[in-house]
Amino acid sequence: MDFSTHNNILTVGTRNVEFPFKISHTELFDDVIIVVTDYYESNFNENVWGVNGVGEKIWQIPRVDKVEYEGKEYLGISDPYTGIHKIDEQTARLFNWEGGYFEINPKSGEFTKNIIEFRKGKRPW
Repeated sequence: MDFSTHNNILTVGTRNVEFPFKISHTELFDDVIIVVTDYYESNFNENVWGVNGVGEKIWQIPRVDKVEYEGKEYLGISDPYTGIHKIDEQTARLFNWEGGYFEINPKSGEFTKNIIEFRKGKRPW
């Protein structure tokens, strides 16, 4: 798939897709481009999108204020995502300021498991 970025514009073929902040990272998964916007400029934690091969935004990472796990409520994800790593075509790993990572499905933007599972055994910041 032919795509490029310049500031806050992703160009897919001949179509331009605009984002609210400068694009810092992109990663291609089959026919989905995952876009992460600049975490210094982003004032929210929904700074990750999936864009299909015709230049349409097909998902935006969900806001997670709180999460329930084993009957208890925990804080969600409050910081913007800072980077992305391709595990395989079905798994993207997102990093954030909390020092942890969260894995998502590139086709849907959904987390692959409860976010508390990603935090288990990690040092709380």
